[in-house]
Amino acid sequence: MNRLFKYLLGISTVLILIFSCTKEKSQENNQLPGVLNNQTGDCKSCTFYPWCDESTYTYVDTTALGTTTTDYNYLFLSDTTINGVDYKVTDNGAGEIVYHNCTDNNTTFLTYDFGSDLVFHTALKESLPVGGNWLDYFPGNPIANSTQYKITNKSITRNVNGNLFVDVTVVQERSFLDTVLVTNTNVYYARGVGEVERIVKDSAGVQLSHRILTNYRVP
Repeated sequence: MNRLFKYLLGISTVLILIFSCTKEKSQENNQLPGVLNNQTGDCKSCTFYPWCDESTYTYVDTTALGTTTTDYNYLFLSDTTINGVDYKVTDNGAGEIVYHNCTDNNTTFLTYDFGSDLVFHTALKESLPVGGNWLDYFPGNPIANSTQYKITNKSITRNVNGNLFVDVTVVQERSFLDTVLVTNTNVYYARGVGEVERIVKDSAGVQLSHRILTNYRVP
């Protein structure tokens, strides 16, 4: 089960999300500030999953085993092209090398999964309407070898750890081992920030883990 937690909490993100600025951002009016409208740059092209050099995030994960805190500190290492797709190669500061691409508001990753093979993962297609869906396969993964994604809500507010995010997209991730449902996950993405919350439940609806964003910096 520990391996399942590690896989689910690491695949997305990763996955997930996580930023820095020239000065530390603080809570104002019970809301963690996001990206201002006049801030531009390629790293913010995917507005619900920005990916910038020197970004930082702090997440707290709660499971049946207890609570852990993970800090992500993004460091761009290089650019590379794989199968005709351009990727940013990033050390995420948590022991992982991540290949990231943002094209047409779609966020995709290549990550090392169960060995030395790079696995393709589409985290978010933010231009799709509510009900929009897509599918990823993870060949050879003994825990979950496919994930079905569906946008279940958009433009909602979400209070996370006492901080209000006012433009949030919700994605349901249903992970399967062959045809057997393994987990059902809801992921909350805030505009200009990225992933702010992740709730993972098993096939019976029992909560396995809960991830919340507690701090971030955006360049």
